[in-house]
Amino acid sequence: KHQDDSGSDTYFGFSGNDTFVVYTAGGAGLSIDSNRVVTFTGDVVMGNNDITALCGITFQNGCILDDSIGAEYLKVKYNGSGAGGIQLFDSDDTRQGYLYGDGGATSNFGLLSGAGQWGIRIVEGAGTTLFYGASVETLTTTSTGVTIPGKVGITTTVPAAKLQVGLNHDPAQTAESLVHLLSSTASSTVNGFTHLKLDYHGGAAPSSAG
Repeated sequence: KHQDDSGSDTYFGFSGNDTFVVYTAGGAGLSIDSNRVVTFTGDVVMGNNDITALCGITFQNGCILDDSIGAEYLKVKYNGSGAGGIQLFDSDDTRQGYLYGDGGATSNFGLLSGAGQWGIRIVEGAGTTLFYGASVETLTTTSTGVTIPGKVGITTTVPAAKLQVGLNHDPAQTAESLVHLLSSTASSTVNGFTHLKLDYHGGAAPSSAG
C-alpha cells in the first residue's frame, strides 16, 4: 500500500492466500502471508532506532516477555508449570546465578547460586531463609521471629558461644556457653566491664547453681 502526495492510496499485493516474499542475492529476506504474519529470514537491524507499541516477545521455546499485567510491571513468563526463571551468564558463558521459582501453588521463590543451590528462599506466607554453601540454612524469618541454627558473632567471625559480642579474650570459654559479652574497657570505668558471661550447661537440673 502506498499513499501519494495527494492522499490517494494504491495497493501492491496478491489475491487469495498467496504469500508475498522479498528476495535478495542471498535468498528470501522476508515474507508476508495472508494472515499478515511477517517472517524475517535474517537478522533485523534497527539502525539505532526505537521499537514502540510492542505487545510482547515470544521466544523460540515459548518464553514470553510483555507488559500485559499493567504499566507498573514487566511480565516474564517461562514455558512450563514446574520450576523455572531467569539465569544470568557472564561473557564467557559461565552461569552466575538464577532468579528462580519452583512452580508450586504456594511458591518458593528466590535466588540460586551458579551451581543451582539456594541462596535466598522466600516461602509464600511462611518466611524467608538465607543459605550458605550446599543449601545449609543459616537464618530463617517467620511470623514469630528469627531462627539461627548456628552461632552469632558480633564484631567477631569466630564466635565461641551461641551469641558472642566482642572478641574472644577468655581462654576459659567453652562451646557450651550460650552468651558471652566481652569488652576491653577497664572495669574501673563507668559502665565498664572486662567479661560478662551468661552460661547454661545442657543437662543441669533447674535447681542447680548457675
